[in-house]
Amino acid sequence: MTEKIQFYDDFELKFKELWENILIKLSKKHDNGLDLTIFQEEKNLFYEKLFVPNSESLKIYNEIYTGFEVWWSSEAGGFSVESVIRDPFYNVYMVLSNSLNKTGRKPKKPLIISLIYDKCLFGNTMYQPNFAVLYIMDIYGNKEELVTNLQNCIS
Repeated sequence: MTEKIQFYDDFELKFKELWENILIKLSKKHDNGLDLTIFQEEKNLFYEKLFVPNSESLKIYNEIYTGFEVWWSSEAGGFSVESVIRDPFYNVYMVLSNSLNKTGRKPKKPLIISLIYDKCLFGNTMYQPNFAVLYIMDIYGNKEELVTNLQNCIS
């Protein structure tokens, strides 16, 4: 027997709305680790907004959620992602830091960066004052463009 999860017909719109609401929360709080807190504390919000509620879709959603949570908390998950981006992101940090030092610009607030695994297909990545959302390939892409975007976030 194949299990199927049923999404709402307007899944893309609902995802985009959810994505934007989560980004607003993240950008206003400026807490490191808040994204993981939202993931844990608002588990049901994701299900309610994106999936047609029934026992089968709830079961599958819980399996997906638990699978991700186990992967992320293991050495295979978070550690893997962190080890892949550590050096390239440090290079971006150094270029950004050096460019700010050259211009004499002193940030008034810390720049908070939320990292996502892959580009969001139904929402936009976000650059706001003192806040940015990047996906892994941003760090490996055009560093000059990335640094410029991050510079524009710093107030």
